[in-house]
Amino acid sequence: MTSDLNLLAPAQVAALIAPTVDRLRLAVSRSMRVAAGQVAASYGLDPQVGALIAMVRNIAPDRAVTREDVSAIYVYQSPSIPQLAIAGAVEARLLDEPDDKRLCLTDRGLSMVTELNAIGDASAREMWGASDRIAELASLARVVARAAESDGGATVSVMAPPFEPAGASEAALLAERLTVLRFHRFDAHVAAWRAARLTAEQIRTIGPGPGRDAIEADTNRRAGTPYRALSAAERLALLAGLGSLNGQV
Repeated sequence: MTSDLNLLAPAQVAALIAPTVDRLRLAVSRSMRVAAGQVAASYGLDPQVGALIAMVRNIAPDRAVTREDVSAIYVYQSPSIPQLAIAGAVEARLLDEPDDKRLCLTDRGLSMVTELNAIGDASAREMWGASDRIAELASLARVVARAAESDGGATVSVMAPPFEPAGASEAALLAERLTVLRFHRFDAHVAAWRAARLTAEQIRTIGPGPGRDAIEADTNRRAGTPYRALSAAERLALLAGLGSLNGQV
């Protein structure tokens, strides 16, 4: 019994659920890639700018986020990449940057996000719409995502709260709530390797061993916090239910 309870402890749940969250969220992204690329092309965007707008879609309809928080999404890439993408989005009149250096969607940007959301909704419905557990899973994910909003770092402040337009399917709601959970773990991992005084380059190259194990344990501890909002039975239901969903990457 003790071992069973340990498996459902928040940190352990965070470790167990992470691959499934990645699998499902990335499956939706892959499914919508061609159509999303066509939308970006219709706006005259290069792939980097199109990808940026997809990343900031949850600031719709009227949130603003800092340039620094958006750049945190690209922590494993050259600092020039987000800056060039942001500049391109501003030039394309998709993002506006008021004097306080906070980024927000323009009406044109919101139109593009609306198109992307419709594509994402269709993709999620196609994969998961037949499941009789979607409403339950979307509800459980909502509880955890809300807890993550107050516990996350820079990227969660961009991804959360998720934009949930009227009429969105339960499958689409689940997908965007999983986005919040995925980036909450992203922030947890960054916080863990920074606490170990490593750089982004060092964490990319560190091999198996005690150092890597310690960082993963710290990541799971930090990423597990939002799962405290669920009971042990609810954590199990979320783990099992997500694991039953289709979606390959």
